[in-house]
Amino acid sequence: TPKVYFTSRTHSQLSQFVRELKRTDFSGKLRTVCLGSRKSLCINMDVQKLGSANRINERCLELQKNKKSSKIKVEGDNKKGHRTKTSCGCPMLRNRSLQKQFRSEVSDHGALDIEDLAQIGRKVGTCPYYGARDMVRSADLVVLPYQSLLLKSARESLGLNLKNSVVIIDEAHNLADSLTSMYNSKVTSSQLRAVLSHLEAYLNRFQNVLGAGNRRYIQTLTVLTRSFLRCLISNEDCSSAVTSLTINKFLFSLDIDNINIVKLCQYLKESNIIHKVSGYANKLFFTENGAGDLNHGQQHGEGSSITSFQALADFLRSLLYCNDDGRIIVARHKPGGHSEDAYIKFVMLCAEKTFSEVMYLAPYVAWRQELSYFTCVFINLSSCRLQMTHMLLLWPVEPSSLLKKQGCACFQAYCLVI
Repeated sequence: TPKVYFTSRTHSQLSQFVRELKRTDFSGKLRTVCLGSRKSLCINMDVQKLGSANRINERCLELQKNKKSSKIKVEGDNKKGHRTKTSCGCPMLRNRSLQKQFRSEVSDHGALDIEDLAQIGRKVGTCPYYGARDMVRSADLVVLPYQSLLLKSARESLGLNLKNSVVIIDEAHNLADSLTSMYNSKVTSSQLRAVLSHLEAYLNRFQNVLGAGNRRYIQTLTVLTRSFLRCLISNEDCSSAVTSLTINKFLFSLDIDNINIVKLCQYLKESNIIHKVSGYANKLFFTENGAGDLNHGQQHGEGSSITSFQALADFLRSLLYCNDDGRIIVARHKPGGHSEDAYIKFVMLCAEKTFSEVMYLAPYVAWRQELSYFTCVFINLSSCRLQMTHMLLLWPVEPSSLLKKQGCACFQAYCLVI
């Protein structure tokens, strides 16, 4: 179903849009859903008190995987038996009927912002984050932050289909910087050391029971992690503690250009090896330190392990970009300094390539740009040639060629009084 996607940089800007929408007649006519982060919508207090957005995301996903199975008796047609009932590990998702009640109440209230969704979730006693996600398919207007729309992985996770839809980008002067920062990745030396120790411990423990393929991929991941760490520790030329390299030059300098990173990233995505190794690291943490404080163990054992693995996985995915799409920044350990200061970072330079997917999927893309005297909405971006030439870097093709192909009717600028 064609939809309208309204996206902005921060949750406060999205809430401001929803408040203005409530003042119009469209509030009751459009089926509107507002998407937010787990940190903003999670109502599980045990998860919320972790504080960090990364740890909240990790713990939420862990609870999804920790499903509980129980057998219940089934009687009918003079037959007796047992049926396995599976419930989610998070108490806020165990009762599916409450999810239906949540969707019903949200639909009755019309347009709601993130705070309203969280309040209804607490009232009903079910997760507003997944409740809002379930309403995307039937919604006419979807309000969501930049990252949920512009990141391909986020769109796939949320089930967003931009085909035949309209995309409205608010605060477009932040778009270029936001795009480049979204696709940046960074892994520190301390994170690499944690990943390396956990991989080695996992491989030593399960080497005899792992399949040949799994063992090979884990060994390859260990070799890569050790190479990255060696790159940060060794600094023969102290005057060049920070260097910038292309992707190919970085791979050749570490002699890892013969490794198939595409298949390795696919393995990380499909095998769930990150959570398996992190879970074993968490078990070792409790074995060595005792049960102690559960929250302390979650934050410093499992949480930090998954965060380190995710940082490494993000950096590996960055190596799949074209050679000229970005640069690898290597900040080596300085003599006399802290080893934790060393890091490897990928910096995206080609924001137009990441934005081109959205442009080609959605037939109409509009953005709202704050100018000095008035606010403009530009349709399909071509009309901003005179006002914002720097934003044309995000245009995937030459606007003049697209004008000849589709005509000029779609490329008009409109002034709004806001």
